[in-house]
Amino acid sequence: MEKSIKANQNYLKEISIFYNKKGSVSTSYRLARKNAFIEIGNLMASFQRMIQEPKSKQKQLPQVYKLAILNHSLLSSSASLGTYIQSHKTTTASEAFNVVVDTVIKNLDNAIALLKENDSNIKEILPKEDLAMHFTELKNIREKELKSGIPIDEEAFQLKMQEAQLVIEQLIWLTNLSENIVKTTKELVAL
Repeated sequence: MEKSIKANQNYLKEISIFYNKKGSVSTSYRLARKNAFIEIGNLMASFQRMIQEPKSKQKQLPQVYKLAILNHSLLSSSASLGTYIQSHKTTTASEAFNVVVDTVIKNLDNAIALLKENDSNIKEILPKEDLAMHFTELKNIREKELKSGIPIDEEAFQLKMQEAQLVIEQLIWLTNLSENIVKTTKELVAL
């Protein structure tokens, strides 16, 4: 479980680096992506073996299942964001984007710390109000860019709006998934 969360976290970090720096896809990005998919496969295989054991040995099955699904969804969403950033000409990443990605990464760090039963490593996370403010800031930044008075054609405008909408939706989804991973990990460790 821990390896899968860590691999997802590393992949998300690489996506953030790529979005901030642009250019060609680095080897570390490709390796992080490959490792994340390998680890999710390993997690699913472990879960499959777990459900084939006798019922008496299937401890905490619902929580393990939920964590496996949440990890898979997080990887799917990260891959979607990464693919979009690679295949489309995107604008520069804003500070709000980086704050939200850092929040997701901290949530995943907290889940790893909980799995290691090391509460001292739990990192402080932005309150929901602050996070909502950063999402609003992301929307406002994109709006300002679009209304900056620089004449752009309708197609360019549509592409920028599409990027803003997709990136914001993916960030909201990633944040929700990472919060659910922490919550489910707490439930798993508490049992």
